[in-house]
Amino acid sequence: MSSDAQDNGLLPARIIPPGRILRVELRARRVTWRQLAREMRRPPADIRKMLRGQRGITADDARGLAAAFGTSAGFWTNLEAQYQDHLALFTKEES
Repeated sequence: MSSDAQDNGLLPARIIPPGRILRVELRARRVTWRQLAREMRRPPADIRKMLRGQRGITADDARGLAAAFGTSAGFWTNLEAQYQDHLALFTKEES
């Protein structure tokens, strides 16, 4: 979100966790979360937690996701950063 949008009090209508985008990518590519875990050499529970929004995407995860999906690591770290920023804004608005 740009600082102009924040200054004008504009907030997103809803916050989409990176795990939801990851889930969409897995479906589109017909890949299971277990297959992704094997490819990334990560514990399956870590991938499952990312998909459920119970775990954030770390820089190491982002590199693995980038290699698996042919994206940049920055794509995944930016999704996580924007998600965290939006959560903080909504938490601040509710206080």
